[in-house]
Amino acid sequence: MLVSVGGVLAPSTAPARALDYRAPAGCPSSADVAARIDADAPDGRAARIDIHPVKRGYRGELIVGEGEHQLARSIEARTCGAVVEALTLVVALDGSAEAAPTAAAAVTEPASASVPPAAAAAERATTPAAPVRPRSRVEIGFGIARSMTSFNSRNISSGWTPSLQIGAPSGVFGAWWLRPFARASLLYTGLMLSSGTQRGLGHELDLIGGGFDGCLAAPLGGDWLRLSACSRTEVGSLAASIDGTSASSKSRSWMTTGSVGRARVVVLRRGEMRVVLEATGGVLAPVIRDRFHFEGNDTIVASRVLWTAGLGAGLELR
Repeated sequence: MLVSVGGVLAPSTAPARALDYRAPAGCPSSADVAARIDADAPDGRAARIDIHPVKRGYRGELIVGEGEHQLARSIEARTCGAVVEALTLVVALDGSAEAAPTAAAAVTEPASASVPPAAAAAERATTPAAPVRPRSRVEIGFGIARSMTSFNSRNISSGWTPSLQIGAPSGVFGAWWLRPFARASLLYTGLMLSSGTQRGLGHELDLIGGGFDGCLAAPLGGDWLRLSACSRTEVGSLAASIDGTSASSKSRSWMTTGSVGRARVVVLRRGEMRVVLEATGGVLAPVIRDRFHFEGNDTIVASRVLWTAGLGAGLELR
């Protein structure tokens, strides 16, 4: 659960410091953090602290002030308390925009006897001091997958499916581990393999349409692995022919609905960019099951329940 406090005011005749604090459950409370800062430096530039779990502990991002004199720092440590202590120390040392260089030096220099032990440990775990961007609240993904879907006991469709998705990487409803996202896909399948026609010819079935998925994802291992449960709807046009010529082809509307599961793993991470691999599997139910009948051949009709599977790769940006 994320907690936040905005506009924490300390009694003072000078402009009071505004604090925006966000952290998962188990971290120091917003009131505790505000009290620490108020005890040492109640007045000063507005500060924002964002803390989220990472693979080896917690990562905290601090932004103090704005404009060309903005101070931004990023700190990682094994415990959330150590991250909070280090970042509140930076905020306390930042009395004004002119004091920003002093605050930066306080984080990057070796811990002295006056620095609390937890803050010193966090400083040793800190990444090199450099300005960082605020954590994004939106994730955009691009991908392509090789997908297969059953049509009936004799036919299996196969084709390439490009997709675009958008999601909330920080979670919703105060739950960082519950991440919704939506995906739109272009559906195209080429030849569907079939057998058993009376003429000994194969049916050709082509599907052109679009798919929409609404998903809830749970990240594991610092979001290196993500498991998702999705609802899916497909709408398009299904064309069938008996010998591959337009003279013997027919088309029907196509629509399915169902659910799929996804497992996605990060194979390369560079800053806010991730290269991922993804496996998909699920079941669909045709809403429209129009029959295709060519004289002298077996009737073609979709099964009541279809299976679908796919393997793809993509790029995620935050």
